[in-house]
Amino acid sequence: MPKLSVIILNYNTRDYIVRCLGSIEEQNLDISSGSLEVIVADNGSTDGSSEKIRKGFPWVKLIENKRNIGFAAGNNRAIRKAKGELLLLLNSDTVVLPDAFEKLVKFMDERTDAGAVTGKLVLPDGAIDLSCHRGSPTPWNAFTYFVKLEQLFPNSPFFSGYHQTWKDFDAIHEVDAISGACFMVRTKVVEQVGLLDERYFMYAEDLDWCMRIRDKGWKIYYDPEATVIHFKKRSGRKKDEGKQLTDKTKKIRSVTTTYFNDTMQLFYDKHYKDKYPLFLRKLVFTGIWLFGKIRTLRSRWH
Repeated sequence: MPKLSVIILNYNTRDYIVRCLGSIEEQNLDISSGSLEVIVADNGSTDGSSEKIRKGFPWVKLIENKRNIGFAAGNNRAIRKAKGELLLLLNSDTVVLPDAFEKLVKFMDERTDAGAVTGKLVLPDGAIDLSCHRGSPTPWNAFTYFVKLEQLFPNSPFFSGYHQTWKDFDAIHEVDAISGACFMVRTKVVEQVGLLDERYFMYAEDLDWCMRIRDKGWKIYYDPEATVIHFKKRSGRKKDEGKQLTDKTKKIRSVTTTYFNDTMQLFYDKHYKDKYPLFLRKLVFTGIWLFGKIRTLRSRWH
């Protein structure tokens, strides 16, 4: 049995996934010894990704879906094939820095209370990707995030509970939720809580998983000693367009905003409908709607 199964979902990110797989080859865990397996689930890419992977990385187990079935469903197909004691969901637009896998595996071996862990996700400019470091998305935390109060008061636990920005990003600590871009979880935990909820086409499936993991009594941790670079939100942008967005990219942003709004409402109905009064849920949905409107307007005019 492999110690670790790395699962990467790909959709038309050929150049990114080549770089990602190249960084995996530099990890200390040895693919040839059988301690590490890498599974790529391709969601019907049309950019030659599968051919590139087959030729350049023959050690990758490739699953080719005929169409884009979404983040949750695509990853689930790979999870069902995985044989590792630990699973690591990894975005195709990431680069794993040296020893990151080894550090995360060591952490899980030492912290038996950990159901899941993430490393420190950093953006290309060096800033932390806050999606890897989140609190519980309660109605209040979500509202303060969507209406930008978190940005105004980043050091306040009262206003910045969504990303817990008052905590030390250079220290290991418990968090409530992590990102599907780098999500290590025990296989036995997945057996307890179930696979990713495939009703989420994109967005919120990682939040949902974290909620279910914590509901079973497991803890979720953030370990900054393992670093992963995340080229976030760049797959829809062409190299030669600079700051000008093409009509196609604007349309993609509009569609993803719709997905975001729909999935967040699904998430809140699933987890908070019976816990909070109707007016609080309406408050959250208003914040989500405003957030979506701002994103849509920006995509049209920038």
